Amino acid sequence: MRNGRTDAEGIYRARYRFHATTGRRHYRFRAVVPGQAGYPYVRGHSRVRRVTVIG
Repeated sequence: MRNGRTDAEGIYRARYRFHATTGRRHYRFRAVVPGQAGYPYVRGHSRVRRVTVIG
């Protein structure tokens, strides 16, 4: 799990460094927002984003 930030327009960004990737690998990511009491957010998740890493 990784924490990220949103900007003033609500765009979410997070960074991740791949340390043990060798060759060409495909990874799939999505942001997940858990529901929490006291916060005005609904539980949900983003669409899957596919990333190709060459290590």
